[in-house]
Amino acid sequence: MRYAADFPAVFPKNVSVSPLETAAPYYGEAAAKEMAAAAEYAAALNQLPQQKIAVDPAYYEQIKGQIPVKQSEIGSLYLPKQNIIGMMNPAANAGRTLSLTPEEMIANNYGNPKDLARSFLGSENLAKSFRDTLEHESFHALDPNVKFYAQDTKDAGYMGGQGHLPTGLAKVQREQYAMTGKRFETPEEFKSFIIDLAKSKDQEEAMSGFTEEAKRSLRAQISNIRSVIPHLDDFKKYEEGGALRLFKGRRPYSGEQKKLDFLETSAQLIPALVEYRQASQQAT
Repeated sequence: MRYAADFPAVFPKNVSVSPLETAAPYYGEAAAKEMAAAAEYAAALNQLPQQKIAVDPAYYEQIKGQIPVKQSEIGSLYLPKQNIIGMMNPAANAGRTLSLTPEEMIANNYGNPKDLARSFLGSENLAKSFRDTLEHESFHALDPNVKFYAQDTKDAGYMGGQGHLPTGLAKVQREQYAMTGKRFETPEEFKSFIIDLAKSKDQEEAMSGFTEEAKRSLRAQISNIRSVIPHLDDFKKYEEGGALRLFKGRRPYSGEQKKLDFLETSAQLIPALVEYRQASQQAT
């Protein structure tokens, strides 16, 4: 299978981009308003009971910072010490992604290999993949502004680690807003969304409006919470049972509690992430 793409023989010099600019397809007149809403939520995070995450106000300034972009032969990546983004030729990147073993696909939160292959076909799809990757890597520059209080976990896959949770959820937030005109404004909204998604008979179909990059983050959320869902009512009854907790459900086991903490951490984080919407943009 061939993946063609127009790509300069010599990568342009003196190229730079800000995380804000990589989200350009989502821009709209509501940009400043939504940025302010996200920053206001982040400032209020410290008032939340059982806080698991904090976002430094510097996030909303550094999102405007320019980052040099260079061509890379070893993969697309962000180098924090040098503050440089390395971008691989999109056709080479497609071949590299599709050469992963089935086990590596699952570990990296990719979906069906055939569907993934189709998403790379043609110059237009490769260009879209390139933009998504650039967006992903640029947002890694903001990672130091996010502080986790909960324990890290890799059980949910690559996009479930704390090193990728802010970047992945920021993508989900932007696309959710682009499709619906409304962002996840509270932890409860996001938790309900993920639980409903995990309960879907066809989860891939249920999130078909999202790009593959956003789906990777959603798959991490689904993978994390799926086994716990049958017991959520028991856990809720236990929490509401008062001091005696007689006949009021049960306490989560340690492994279950980690999964609940992961979802809570994600849910507390996503309203603080920045998203944009262009009125004419169509969901893809």
